[in-house]
Amino acid sequence: MGINAVMLGKSTEMTEQDRQAMERGSMNVVFTSPEALRSGHWLRMMKLYRHRVCVIALDEVHCMSDWGDAFRPDYKDVVNLRSIFANTPLLGLSATVTKRVFDDVITMLQLQPTDVTVRALLPDRPNIFINVVRQRSYNEEEDLAWVVDGLRAQGSDFPKTVIFAQSIRQVGSIYMSVMSRLGPKAYVDGQKGPRTRLVSMFHGEVGDSLHQYTMDEFSKHQSVIRLLISTVAFGLGVEVPDIRHVVHWGKCVLAGDRSLWTRRTTESCHVVPAVRLQR
Repeated sequence: MGINAVMLGKSTEMTEQDRQAMERGSMNVVFTSPEALRSGHWLRMMKLYRHRVCVIALDEVHCMSDWGDAFRPDYKDVVNLRSIFANTPLLGLSATVTKRVFDDVITMLQLQPTDVTVRALLPDRPNIFINVVRQRSYNEEEDLAWVVDGLRAQGSDFPKTVIFAQSIRQVGSIYMSVMSRLGPKAYVDGQKGPRTRLVSMFHGEVGDSLHQYTMDEFSKHQSVIRLLISTVAFGLGVEVPDIRHVVHWGKCVLAGDRSLWTRRTTESCHVVPAVRLQR
């Protein structure tokens, strides 16, 4: 297509050829992350493109508001780009922006509401309906028994399932509980090993090797991992088309929570305590 593109990440992640091309200002499209822009070196380099950039696109823009304080705090510094590209249009993309989040993002980006144009398309998921069930207390053993029973009976044939928890501590607690109850059944054919576990966990503090393995393996159609217990970290830019069940453990804090988790599944979503979506 004749378009020169580069991923602007850590200097160690870039080839020397890409780095030199970036420094010459010869790239048409630059992909980057808030964390990479924290580097003063890259910010200075951005000035080479000051009068050439036609648009700055911010994907998952709601992260500036919802997750900017804890999970990825560098999102709050994205506004620094506006000091470099003062006259460049901004494009914010998201599927989970509430009115509160919208107002928050506008403030953080130092924009005026009158300067913002909104284009919204509501998702239509006719294969899902919502069944609301009141839950007065939490009991991992009882509420998640169907998951454990399914893994024990079906093993590698258990439909892919994601359990979202609200904190890293909750992720660890649920993971240990499920693994303890499964025993040898937590592994393919009972063969214990790091790559034969049917259950894995994912959050912002897992090691790089586990992070990469989980992302790669869970994305496979015949993945060894059948149950993933995670924080919302797994919801960022993840595309796994054959997830069958999505479980939200705990109170929905954000109005957009159910929309986010519904988009991650093709079949059903179990939200404890509030919502269950079923095909």
